[in-house]
Formats: sequence, structure tokens, C-alpha cells
Amino acid sequence: MIKKIDLESYNKFINLSSRYFELYPKDEDKSLIFSAKININFGIQDINKLIDKLNDQSQLKDSSWYYELIIKAYQILSAFDIIVKSFSVVKSGYDQLYGAPNDKDGVKREEERQKIDYFRALRSLTTAHTLETTDKSFEKFCITKGTYLEDVRMKKIIALHN
Repeated sequence: MIKKIDLESYNKFINLSSRYFELYPKDEDKSLIFSAKININFGIQDINKLIDKLNDQSQLKDSSWYYELIIKAYQILSAFDIIVKSFSVVKSGYDQLYGAPNDKDGVKREEERQKIDYFRALRSLTTAHTLETTDKSFEKFCITKGTYLEDVRMKKIIALHN
């Protein structure tokens, strides 16, 4: 069973960002960040609904769930990128969220960066550039110019239709 996304961290962020805008009401990125927060909220709600469907496989009729999941996750990731660029993120003396791995938590952040990069590579290959292009930055995952992915199918789903 797949667990739903817990909104506790999101709610903490909403409270913190609300406090930030109380302190800095003239911040130029206020409406952009507000829109990003809405996109994250709707994306999480949509993913949680999709998780309900995945947990109840009788509702699955095809593999479109994969593409919906990738698109919604990318929506959240893109909104998060907007928020990070708008707010100054300082962690362990770094001015960036993913700093060089030469401090205690640098290695952890590098691992998290790799997960995000791998997700972007899969998204690029399956929804954005399925058979046309492969980004050079994905070579670290052995995804090179000649790498192409076919449409996603689940054996269980196919068996249900036969």
C-alpha cells in the first residue's frame, strides 16, 4: 500500500511564508509565491487521489496514471524551484539549497540533488522528449543520446484487460 503525501510540512511552510509576508509585505514575489503554494497544494491533492486509485487497482484501467503522476510531481518540483529562487535559502553556511559536498550535510544534499535530477531525467524521457532529445546532464545516469524509453505499461494492468 502506498502512503499518501502528508501535508504537515506543507502546512508549516504556509505558516512560515505567511509570517514572512507579514514582515515583508512589499516583497515583489508575493503573488508568484502565492501561486506556487497553490500549485503545490493542488498537486499534492491530485497525487493523493491518484494514490487512492493505485491502492485500489480495480480502478486502474491503463497506464495513464504514470504520466499523471510524473506531471503532478513535476508541477510541485517546479513550484518549489520558484519558491527557492524567491527566498534566500541558507543552510550550514551555504547560500544555495544544494551546496558543494564539503560540509557535514553537503553529502546528504548531494544525494537529494541526485534524486531530483534522476526524476527530471525520467520525466524528460517519458513525457517531454520521448523520442527526440536526451539532455547531456543525464549522462551521469547512463542516459545518453541513444537512450529512448518506450511507453509505460504494467503487466498486471495488461492481464486485467485480457
